[in-house]
Amino acid sequence: MSRYLSSGTRPLNDAEGSREEKSPPSDGAQASSAGFLLLDTALRPLYANQEALSALTYPTHLTKNHGPDGLLESRVKALFEGANGSRQLKGNGSLTSGRRRYQLRLFSVRSPLANGFKPAVALLLERNKKPSIDLSNLPKRFRLTQREVETVEHLVRGFNTQQIAEGMGISPNTVKAFLRSIMMKMAADSRAGVIARILQA
Repeated sequence: MSRYLSSGTRPLNDAEGSREEKSPPSDGAQASSAGFLLLDTALRPLYANQEALSALTYPTHLTKNHGPDGLLESRVKALFEGANGSRQLKGNGSLTSGRRRYQLRLFSVRSPLANGFKPAVALLLERNKKPSIDLSNLPKRFRLTQREVETVEHLVRGFNTQQIAEGMGISPNTVKAFLRSIMMKMAADSRAGVIARILQA
């Protein structure tokens, strides 16, 4: 039986049939929503709300016979340095999922439960705010493709090549190719020049 519960009350493995492949987390009306997980002493998820599930399991196609349990556990543990229950978050404590970027916050939890699955850590995934830069005219003004626009969206958030690649599900070399094409179309000689051209548009 699954240990992880969504924002409702049923176990996650109770999904019937196959699920639709999840679309990338987007910047829609629920942009302020946060992900929340409870982890036990070995950093195994005990509870995850829907935002956390979407962020951590994207873009996996889940089916009745391939639930999120093992995937979610491995994705959570990948957020931490080392092994054996280390509570040190990797890097700068951030997570990129699709078009969203989250800042991670850890909190210790005290529980009266005596079993090994008692909650020990709460993990909060807070959405980074979308920059207030209008990119809607880029395709028409500079003849950028949709994927090039998506690259620019990540660029104005301050993402580096590796972060853009992870966010778009492509290789760093492909990101560099997109950036070269963008700079040529926008008559810019650097990434900073691309942002400057956007601000001037």
